[in-house]
Amino acid sequence: MWYAKNLQIDNIADRLQESNFAEISKKMMRAVIVNHSSMHLIDYKDKQKIEAKLGIPTQRLLVQNIKKTESES
Repeated sequence: MWYAKNLQIDNIADRLQESNFAEISKKMMRAVIVNHSSMHLIDYKDKQKIEAKLGIPTQRLLVQNIKKTESES
């Protein structure tokens, strides 16, 4: 997922749009991205790009970060 310290959102979005990509694989990929965002710092611009291109709501990304912070305390 990381290449040159950034998430390859465009490549992932293009791959998810292909007709031969299974729906379960799309859901798993979105789950992996949400999990990835909870472990790494992602700025608001990239979060907005994830929401626009991948359809993952920014709120979902933020909730995962909050849950991680609460579990560390």
